[in-house]
Amino acid sequence: MTLQFMAMEASDDEMVHKWRTSEHVKKWMFTTVSDDLEKHREWSEMVRTANDCAYFVAYAKLMDGSLMPIGLAYFTDISNYKCQVGFYIGEESVLENGFGKAILEWMTDTAFRSLGVHWVSGRIKMMNKASERLFTSCGYREDPLRILSRIFDIHRDQYLERASR
Repeated sequence: MTLQFMAMEASDDEMVHKWRTSEHVKKWMFTTVSDDLEKHREWSEMVRTANDCAYFVAYAKLMDGSLMPIGLAYFTDISNYKCQVGFYIGEESVLENGFGKAILEWMTDTAFRSLGVHWVSGRIKMMNKASERLFTSCGYREDPLRILSRIFDIHRDQYLERASR
């Protein structure tokens, strides 16, 4: 499975808005997303120009070589030391095909090797067992002090040790 990631652009707004307002995505989100496309455009402009976050559209390479946009991967709260990662598969037709793991692995690698942070975390809803298994399978450990949501994180040294195997 080959994935490519491209920075989210204004031309992606309608597609990303459709994903963010779909039931299979919004049930796991912590934020409320407006059905108003113009409000989404304002949000999109804000996150595309902010210095502490980065949003990427994930594309799957198909057998014929074309690219199919499948979801959104994002880094938030980026600092010299840490960042938070999140993503969702917007295209229902590709759910449960291993893309989530490939996206999280790319995000973890990018955070440590390109952003240069030392700590990466991902926040999930308490009932999101699929994401719990996914983060754990990628080497993240749950922060036991969280009550209302679950935080999984991984330190740079832990990641580099796993990556060298």
